[in-house]
Formats: sequence, structure tokens, C-alpha cells
Amino acid sequence: MKLLVFFLFFSTVLHAQNIIRVNAVLVPNTGSFVATSEKARGRLLKRGEDFTADRISVFADSFRTDNGLRDKHFAEYIGGGPKLPHSRIDITELKGTKGTAKANITINGITKPVDITYTAHDKYVDAKFEVLCSSFNLPKAQYLGIGVEDKVKVSVQYYFEKK
Repeated sequence: MKLLVFFLFFSTVLHAQNIIRVNAVLVPNTGSFVATSEKARGRLLKRGEDFTADRISVFADSFRTDNGLRDKHFAEYIGGGPKLPHSRIDITELKGTKGTAKANITINGITKPVDITYTAHDKYVDAKFEVLCSSFNLPKAQYLGIGVEDKVKVSVQYYFEKK
């Protein structure tokens, strides 16, 4: 019994999830959706007030919405097409202090700088940034006459290691 309680306690403690949410607005003005992934990987390090990460990655097909067909189309759209839905999105060379950070983001094989704002908590950060899809040579996202605005908002909850 003690062993069971021990495993339950540690599985709860170790199960902290890194979450990435992509908020997309539909056009014509028909609403919006959120694509969420809890499968981001990589180490975010905190030294004093400074945050760094060499690489944080997430696979395009790990995002989920409330619609299976949308999940498939979303993965194909940001992953480079139907033959490459497992493509990886990388945030690299992240450096931040006092609520702002700079990094590079790679989508569809194209790397661009990104400005990030964040709020640090005891064990994680809440971060926000925007992505202009056309700057990554992504095609216009459209299905049955409904598309997605070119600029999407990304929010991230990511746990860090103190160094």
C-alpha cells in the first residue's frame, strides 16, 4: 500500500505539462479555434532572472482542436503538407530576462526571429508571441471557403529548471 501511495504521489508531481496553444481566427468572421499540444520537449533553464533554451520542439501532428478533421488539416498545414505531418516546429536560441525574450522559430523549414513576452511563476513561465504564417511560406489556410487569418497568437505554459 505504501508503494502505491508513493507512486501516485510522484506520478502527480512529475506530470507537470508543458502546453502550447495556437489561437487562430477564422475568416470570413466566423469564429476561432485553439489548437493545443502538451507534447513540447526541451529544457528551459532559469539562472537568476535569466531564461535560456537551446531548443524547444513540438511535432505538428501533436496539436489537438475540438475537431478531428481540423486536427489533420492543421498538422498538414504547419507540417509542410500531407506527406510531412510529423514535421517539427523548433524554438531555438531563446534568451530572456525581465519579462521579454528573443528566440528563433523554425516552421516549414524556415527560421525567423520572434519576440516573446512572459510572466515567470515559481516553476513555470506563461509566454506569448505572434506568428505571421505567410512569412514561413505556408499556403493560405482554407477549407470549404473558411480560412484562417495570417497572424496567429501563440501562448505557452512551460516548466523550467533552476540552475
